[in-house]
Amino acid sequence: MTRRARLRTDVAVGLALLGCLLAAGVAFASQRSAVPAGGKVPAPPLRHVYWGAFASGVPFSQSSINGLTRRAGRRPAIVMWYDDWRGDFPAQAAARLARLGIVPMISWEPWRPPNVPGRSATTQPRYRLKRITAGAFDRYLTRYAREIKHYGGPVMLRPFHEMDGNWYPWGGTVNGNHPRDFVPAWRHVHNLFARLGVRNVTWVWSLNATSVPLRADNTPRAYWPGAGYVDWIGLSGFNFGRSRNFGSWVSFNTLFRARIAQLRRYHKPIAIAETSSVEVGGNKAAWIRQTFAQLRGYPRVGALIWYDHKDAGLQDWRIRSSPAAQAAFRLGIAGSNILSAPHAFQAATAAP
Repeated sequence: MTRRARLRTDVAVGLALLGCLLAAGVAFASQRSAVPAGGKVPAPPLRHVYWGAFASGVPFSQSSINGLTRRAGRRPAIVMWYDDWRGDFPAQAAARLARLGIVPMISWEPWRPPNVPGRSATTQPRYRLKRITAGAFDRYLTRYAREIKHYGGPVMLRPFHEMDGNWYPWGGTVNGNHPRDFVPAWRHVHNLFARLGVRNVTWVWSLNATSVPLRADNTPRAYWPGAGYVDWIGLSGFNFGRSRNFGSWVSFNTLFRARIAQLRRYHKPIAIAETSSVEVGGNKAAWIRQTFAQLRGYPRVGALIWYDHKDAGLQDWRIRSSPAAQAAFRLGIAGSNILSAPHAFQAATAAP
């Protein structure tokens, strides 16, 4: 939060205030110096994959990070979480990750989340793409960009994720938006960061594994902002099994193969930015083993982020949804091609 100070004419108070400011500046400089200066996160070596996760409480408490590491048996290279367009950049949480050699990935969401998880909150005119392009959020964006710059470490930023879906107010087919409104909004945000000299952000342009609705104007090409505006491509896809009234048990290949082939033309590394499986409808442990085996067939996939969370009803996506699932996951990330912390962090902070 921005702090304001009233002007004082009393010399003694002024000197005391100056002393406090100098002390705070020293403390800030000390905190910042503990985080190596970061650049963009490069793709890992060919056929290698950074693994990461989203999990409750991470990265805002050390115990949550420790718990995730215990569940998985290894420390993630990347930790992902969701941040809506209201608060400050969480520099302390990012610094906590940096000390562990973990890169933060922020799914940066222009909306006001619903009070009840899962309830529709698609219609939010305040967050229409055209308003973002017109500068309605520039004050907030400028503050957030400067905070990331002052933090200094590597940050993967994933704004407007799943924009080809119809469940968020920034989606191209909802909330008074059109797919053609997306590229100007993305470029506006990206250009604002560039003007401020923010060089420690890796931009993740992130789609759903299948566009919803499936129609001619709602395709990846309609949302592509250009190679100079994107560092990584992200994808979301889940095996819902029998956890809802429709759908079926689907493999990693079935979820992602067609979309990954479609995105080869952009020549960017790909992050599976959200994925997991439920237990109901099939064998989750076998699904996890198969997923890590099938990953080897996608040389452009350089990261996989596991959604380690239990949602409503039968949708238990967690690593430890069963002992068998946990054992399979631990075995999967122990593979020689799977990279844990601090690989991504070191690559992003390496001297040029």
